[in-house]
Amino acid sequence: MLRHVLACEMAASSPNALNEAGILTEPYIILVGDVGSGKSSLVEKLTGAEGRSSADKESFTRKSEVFTIPGKLKICDTPGSNAMEDNLLHNVWIAQAFNHQSVSKLFIVVKATPRIDNVLDDVAKYFENFVDLPEESFGVCVTHMDTVKWTKDDFFPKLKDRTNITSVLLSAPSMDGNTLLTELIRQSGSKPTKINIDKNNFQKMLPQKDINIIITKTIKKEVATFSNIVEQ
Repeated sequence: MLRHVLACEMAASSPNALNEAGILTEPYIILVGDVGSGKSSLVEKLTGAEGRSSADKESFTRKSEVFTIPGKLKICDTPGSNAMEDNLLHNVWIAQAFNHQSVSKLFIVVKATPRIDNVLDDVAKYFENFVDLPEESFGVCVTHMDTVKWTKDDFFPKLKDRTNITSVLLSAPSMDGNTLLTELIRQSGSKPTKINIDKNNFQKMLPQKDINIIITKTIKKEVATFSNIVEQ
């Protein structure tokens, strides 16, 4: 499938793709989630890109990249925010993904497990960090559905009760790229939301483990540099 890859740092100040009537032509979707949750596998399936996913506990994706399916969708693959190494750098890249352009949908990508409550916990830890965003900005994509017996009918009511998220996509290896693309577009929403992450809200949205004065100073330095890139 035809694709165009852009590093977020190179196009962070680009305007939304607009047609002559000034209407957003390609929804912009961000995928966030833990290392190994299946974000990059989704991108591979959508675009035909190879070698992005990894079964390792360390994140194979090291920076945010935007993949464009012309006239249909822009999707941003981000590093796992819980990586054991380079965690701060990964979260700076995730922040860049948000500031890149207005977001049509933020999909929290989680891996299916036999216990639905564990999946809900994985969703909640991201949802709670971004709780100030409009509810319609959120979606949940559960991958590896071939490994569990429960269905959307089992999962959806519990997800809605806990988070009020109503946009849900369940993915298994049997789902082809065209079906996945159609579902993402259908659930992407019609009102993009401008989301800015700066030094004032970075730690709230992308909290660091074992925070100390050195990490705090590093965050301020990294985000200040990042902000300069975005505002060019």
